[in-house]
Amino acid sequence: RKAGGTRIEVYAARLAEDVLEKRHVATHPAGELVVRRTSEGPLPVAVLPKPVPPLDPTALLDNVAESASNAVKYFESLFGPFPYSRLAISQVPGHFGQGWPGLVYLPTLSFLAKGERSQMGLGGRSEELRSQLSVAHEIAHQWWGNKVGWSTYRDQWLSEGFATYAAALHASREKDGERTFREVMRGYKDDLLSKTREGETIESGGPIWLGHRLRNSRNPDGYVTIVYEKSCWVVHMLRALMADPVTGSDDRFFGMLREFLSTQRDRDVSTQDFLRHADKHMTPEMDLDGSGSLEWFFSTWVYGTGIPTYKLQVNTRQISPKSFLVEGNIEQSDVPAEFEMKVPVVADYGKGRKVRLGLVHVSETGGRFRFTTPARPARVAIDEENLLAVVQ
Repeated sequence: RKAGGTRIEVYAARLAEDVLEKRHVATHPAGELVVRRTSEGPLPVAVLPKPVPPLDPTALLDNVAESASNAVKYFESLFGPFPYSRLAISQVPGHFGQGWPGLVYLPTLSFLAKGERSQMGLGGRSEELRSQLSVAHEIAHQWWGNKVGWSTYRDQWLSEGFATYAAALHASREKDGERTFREVMRGYKDDLLSKTREGETIESGGPIWLGHRLRNSRNPDGYVTIVYEKSCWVVHMLRALMADPVTGSDDRFFGMLREFLSTQRDRDVSTQDFLRHADKHMTPEMDLDGSGSLEWFFSTWVYGTGIPTYKLQVNTRQISPKSFLVEGNIEQSDVPAEFEMKVPVVADYGKGRKVRLGLVHVSETGGRFRFTTPARPARVAIDEENLLAVVQ
């Protein structure tokens, strides 16, 4: 199969690994044992049911190839040309995937039909999402992790965070995609806020830049939850901050990513490399401290810990026939004193029409704001779909 100029090859074995095959046989409804009397003698003849047909991962090779082709084409529109002339996809046993230059490993479950996974008790909503996201995640590593690598374990979040976010974006293009995207991002937020046995949130285990050191006996899920899922949120928030305040266009953000991937090709980059590149593309509204740098954002979300709780107080009043004043304050809690963020505030005019009023600088002392709008909003709210926070 071809995706633009990229040849895609998919390989799978004709049999699944024993652990899946045994589960398949155990959960497959067997036929009935039939006993018949014959005229040939006094003994009955037992007719055994047909054996359960084995799992055949090769049956869906075309489906996997189609999914891979769609992902490659979509990611080319976001990140630039596919880095290699060929992409080989190979089935591997287990529940993991990996992405190497021009090669992707996918678990056997990715090669099985939805009905087969469901029959084995592996077809719930979470399993379906995981299977859907895994293909896109590993293909995204062709750009994030292979075309551009990472300098040390402290910088690996760039690879995993962008691949995780790319997979979520790819899911948003499917049927009911926007709902699925929100479900994925909310799931990641819930994971970060979930508690360890000691009663602490998983996110509090340490900052993103600690990498593999986040996994320990007190927080066994720390590495995956923080480096993959929190990093995904960091990328999403950076995209939201860079969006055009009037049109909502993402051109600035994805243009920045394409330029970074192009200029840093075949390099192992650091967090500071990416920070310095992002600085070149920041908008005046993103300049929280007047330094002309996003150092504040990375200090808060990559080098620091904490998920804030925000409480909004707002008042709207008409100040002229065609103008309304929206003013209020945002209170911040549950984070360190030095935690600061540009919080997006939106006006909801009903019938699905939402407009970002602006970004509010919120710190330990809160964040006051004043916006004008030509119509009275039905509701003014913190844009929690684009913010890793608890909004009260």
